[in-house]
This record gives sequence, structure tokens and C-alpha cells, in this order.
Amino acid sequence: PVSRSALTDAQADELVRVGEVRLELIDAGAEPRELMRYAPAVGSKDTLTFGFDADTVVIRRASEAPTVLPSPRIEMRLETTVADSEPQDDELDFVVKLSEVACVVAEPSEDEAAARVRPLLARMTGMEAPWKVDPRGVAVKHPSPAKDPEIYQIWTSLDEAMRELLPPLPAAALGVGAKWSAMWRLNRGGIHMVRRVDYTLTTSELQEITIDAELHERAVNSHAGDEKFTLPIEVEILSGSALGKLRLELLRAKIAPVRVVSTLDSEIELLANAPPGTVHEAGETRERSTVKLRQRLELRNLAPALVRPPPPVPHDAPQVVPGDRESPSRVPPATEEQAQ
Repeated sequence: PVSRSALTDAQADELVRVGEVRLELIDAGAEPRELMRYAPAVGSKDTLTFGFDADTVVIRRASEAPTVLPSPRIEMRLETTVADSEPQDDELDFVVKLSEVACVVAEPSEDEAAARVRPLLARMTGMEAPWKVDPRGVAVKHPSPAKDPEIYQIWTSLDEAMRELLPPLPAAALGVGAKWSAMWRLNRGGIHMVRRVDYTLTTSELQEITIDAELHERAVNSHAGDEKFTLPIEVEILSGSALGKLRLELLRAKIAPVRVVSTLDSEIELLANAPPGTVHEAGETRERSTVKLRQRLELRNLAPALVRPPPPVPHDAPQVVPGDRESPSRVPPATEEQAQ
């Protein structure tokens, strides 16, 4: 919809319910096509580096100059381990551990914010949580290990990055130019959004795959919230939307992206109870403000663990050696285990 006015819970539920993913295949793309699935090896490990940059501007009144809130860069190092799933369970289990967290200051104006954030980041170090994902990446389940509302807000940014690391995949086989959309609900620091991502399979070469995507979001004036974690002040979301871009770079033998880069620009207008002592304009009982957020996420996969095994190679079939596209080599026939 063109309108930026906030959706009600009922309107948002008509689009997609909390915890669900609505997936639609638009174009299967050109031939040849192939099925894409997540198929990690049990016990395999993954090391991810995650960087988050944000620029926030708050406009409290039309008559006042915008307030720029300096934000230091947040860097995290994640360790993931694929666990053994139950035989009857078709979901994939893995554990995500936050092994390192750092706050990087680029400008003196960021010192104050860094001083507030660093103690929270120190408490996050070592946190881990189990994750479940189905082979197509549609259903992603995980509890938040955070028990502190402030830490929880940071953790939601990590959740967002992990969701981008595991894009939901259509059931059909895909070729270059394939297009599909996915829609789900997210909670960004207490602000609920409906997100739609329009994916395009841009390249599918001998070793590399690239997926580009456009991000669209609409704010939800949700009062359902999280029973444990709510905003510390009463907030009514009046309007809000966001636009962004996403690129995922993959290796053909590794379905998990080796690099993810996304940018997002959002603008939220809200009414909130002002802090004690605030002088209101005549007739106002709450403070109206607009929050503009520009954020950039970059995730690098140093040792991808969610691996899609290559297809079985027929006996005596030539295969191009990685790094040498001209020289074929002979490979032994695939074993029964590899074929499975």
C-alpha cells in the first residue's frame, strides 16, 4: 500500500501472522533450474562476523531542529554448531553462540553512547540459543536468551541479521532470473513491522550464486507485544515505513551466504508519554516525534556450515577443477552415501 499510516494488529494479521512466513513464487527463472535446500552436516561449525551501523535522527517538534543520536558501530562474532535432530523431525537444529561483542567508536560524539552500550555488550558475551529451521528456511524458531529489555533490543537486531542469512526458498526449482517474495513480522527494538522481501536470483555460475532483494516494511501499531519485554513508555505508532536493499553472495557448494550486505532507511512517527518535567505545547498530553533510522548490516561467513552437498557425479564424467575453468579432471564415481 502507498499509505504510510500504521497498520492495526488485525490488518497486519490479514497480511501475515506473527511467527509465519508467507511465500510466493513469481517467476521460476530460465532453464536450467535446480532445487535449493539447506542441508547442513551434523557437527559442522560456522563462524560469522556481524557488523551493525546506524544513524538515528529524532524530530520532536516541527519548530525544533532535528536531534542526531550518535551511534557507535557494533561488531559481533558468532559461532554456530549444527546439532543432531530427532529422527522424526524434518527441521534442522543448530546452536548460535555470541562469542565476541565489541563497540567501535569512530567519532568523539559517540563516546557517551558507547559508555552506555559497552556494559550491556559485555553481559551478552557468551550467550547462546538453539535455533530450528526447515530445509527451505521458511520456518525459523528460536527463543531469545536475553532477560534484560535493553539487551533484548540489541538481540532483535541479531535476529534480523540471522533471518537475512537464511532467506526462505520456494518449493520449486529455480533458474537465473527467478523471482519470489516472502513476508513476515518482526519486532525491531519494540517496534513491530510487517516486512516484504522481493528476491531475485541474479547469477548462477559454476561456483557462485548471487541473490539480490528489495526490502519493504510497514509499521504496526501493535498492542500484543511480548509479555516479557515491552517498551518502558506507552507508545502509539501513527505511521511508519522502510525501504532497503539486500545482497547475498553464495558459493554453489555452500547454500549459506558467505557474505550478506543490507541497507535500510526507515521513518516512524509516534506518540509517547514524555519524560517528567517536559513542557508540552498547549492542549498536548503526549509528545509527538518522528524517528528516522538508517542502518547497515554486514555479515561475513568465515566458515560456512550450512552446506548443500554437490549432486552425484557419473563415472568418468569430466569436472572442472575449482580455480581452473579450462582443465577437466576425472573423479571417482559417487558413493551411495554421497548420492543420498
